[in-house]
Amino acid sequence: MDLDELADKIDSILQSQFGFSVCDLRVTMLDSGLVLEGTVGSYHSKQLAQHVATKVSGQTIAANKIHVC
Repeated sequence: MDLDELADKIDSILQSQFGFSVCDLRVTMLDSGLVLEGTVGSYHSKQLAQHVATKVSGQTIAANKIHVC
């Protein structure tokens, strides 16, 4: 699964299970793990996005740069 497909899968799970999505979700890979970027409406949503990304990818999260607004 490439990174665009991974971002789509994460966003799809967030929409179907939790009723929100990450605006402009981007996932990049570093040697130390994934970097998440985008925008959500709450800190709880940011944490859920990180949790789902870890579960779906099997990778650690090197940085959660999702902005809360």
